[in-house]
Amino acid sequence: MLGEHGNTKILTEFLEIGKKKYRETYSQEYNEFMDYQYRFISAGCLGVLKQWLFEENQMSEEEIAKIVYRLINGK
Repeated sequence: MLGEHGNTKILTEFLEIGKKKYRETYSQEYNEFMDYQYRFISAGCLGVLKQWLFEENQMSEEEIAKIVYRLINGK
């Protein structure tokens, strides 16, 4: 899905499911800016995931999840 010859249709569907969940979670405060925010965060997360998968990194799933959390939350 994330490789050079990955199925972009599956990735697009995955991102749309995430966007729907994002909108549902923040429905009370939703505005158009949040679509851009979701796109920005999801692109960053995909970039981190690609680096982790394709650089043969020895980090655990928990470690990479902590990195993504810190990047998103600025901690």
